[in-house]
Formats: sequence, structure tokens, C-alpha cells
Amino acid sequence: MIAGNYDDLESHEKAFPHLEQALKGARQLESKNKRIYGQALFNIGNCYLIMGELTKAAKYMEKSILQFKKSNFNNLTQAYHDLALIYFLQRKQDQAMDCFRKGVCFACKFDDGLFKIMFKGLQALFIKKGEASI
Repeated sequence: MIAGNYDDLESHEKAFPHLEQALKGARQLESKNKRIYGQALFNIGNCYLIMGELTKAAKYMEKSILQFKKSNFNNLTQAYHDLALIYFLQRKQDQAMDCFRKGVCFACKFDDGLFKIMFKGLQALFIKKGEASI
């Protein structure tokens, strides 16, 4: 929570000690609760994304996806969305499209209306590049 507050205040550097502490605690629970461990990895990746450190963000998002996949958590939808965004920004089109497709599948599987719209946004910005129809 403290890290989230720092993120809201755009003091991302101050969030990292709290995120790393959460990751350390979550790592100890990894065998019992993959979702908490995956979310801790995701949160660090998200902070790096907000800071524009895309390579570091991708590394943590990839690790979070591996954890979420182990139990098919609905967090996969957001993790794939954010990783697709990172790859699109890095101009890694093949990797971005792979994450995009997987994320759309999970958005449909989990009936996640918000992320269905979010993926349409990625489509408009990076795939159709501003064309009128989606």
C-alpha cells in the first residue's frame, strides 16, 4: 500500500524499497501462494513501466506471467496487456503481438470488459495506427 501511495505521488524511487520488501516476503510464500508472488513481481514491473525503464519492466512482467500461469489467475490479462504495451513501445512487434493475442484471449476467458476495451486501445494505437475502425 505504501508503494502504491508513492506511485500515486509520482515518487517511484521511494516506492522501490517497499516493493522489494514485499517481493522478499512474497518469495517466501511462493510455494504456497503463487498469486501473491506474481503480484509482487508485477508491481515492480509496473513501477518500472511508469518510470519508462522498459527493459526492466519487461523482465518483471515476464516473471509475473510465469507465476500467474501456474494457477491460471485472471491477473494474466493485465500482465499481458502491460507487457504488450512495453513491447510495442520498444518496437518489438512480434513479441508485442504475441502478448496482445494471449491477453485478448484471457480478457475473453475471464470476461474482463475493462481489458477488452484496453486491448482495443492498444490495437488502435499500435496495430491499426489510428485508423477509424476497430
